[in-house]
Amino acid sequence: MKTINKEDFYNKKTCTDWQNKIGVEDYEKNRLKNWAYIDGKYYYIKDIHNYNEIIGEIIADSLNLDTAHYEIGKYKRKNKYMTENFKKPGKEYLKIYQTELNNRKDILDIVNNDLKHDLLKMYALDIFMMQTDRCNVNLMFVKENDKLRLAPLYDYSYSYLDLALGYIAYRNCIRNVYMTENAIGRFMNDYPEIVKYMDIILNKDYLTLLKNELLKYEIELSKKEEKHIEREFEEGSKILKRMVR
Repeated sequence: MKTINKEDFYNKKTCTDWQNKIGVEDYEKNRLKNWAYIDGKYYYIKDIHNYNEIIGEIIADSLNLDTAHYEIGKYKRKNKYMTENFKKPGKEYLKIYQTELNNRKDILDIVNNDLKHDLLKMYALDIFMMQTDRCNVNLMFVKENDKLRLAPLYDYSYSYLDLALGYIAYRNCIRNVYMTENAIGRFMNDYPEIVKYMDIILNKDYLTLLKNELLKYEIELSKKEEKHIEREFEEGSKILKRMVR
């Protein structure tokens, strides 16, 4: 487990070139304080409120979907998420409102085939996790040779919130609506290819994969945490099973 020190963090007076090197947009400048430079790499540091970030990464990996990598480091005796900057120099990274896809309801019908299937994988993942925060600042594209592809996914923290609500309010800026279960069903009728990605998710033991990942940091789930996560996975699986019945 890496140690994060106070002097590793962004300092407004001395880190004058960090914004350009990291690729932080002007409206995100207030988040520079969350960045640290450790062992020659830039990392975004955030509190750990749940293990949804690691769960999201594990599911994305199972779908061969590019994702940010979430490590756990130690800062002032507390565990923190630390995510290495995935932006590569010379690449053009765009939010959806900066692309020709903005406000298009037929996005999945006009994008190239590779991007279409990556977006469908993302839908399967987000439906399973009951993701409510795939907003237009939590989704990014890379433009290469005038062709868009999906940038690594990130920010899975606002997931499984609908367990408390008792219904699905799945949020995704591609459709720009809060999708109820009926709306998801209609969406799947339009794009039946998504079923094969849902099947992949349903055939993975994510609790075991999560526990194995946490053991790398000598973290063991409490019985209460394990029970809660089991319930999350059970509810997510129920939703997918109803969708693919």
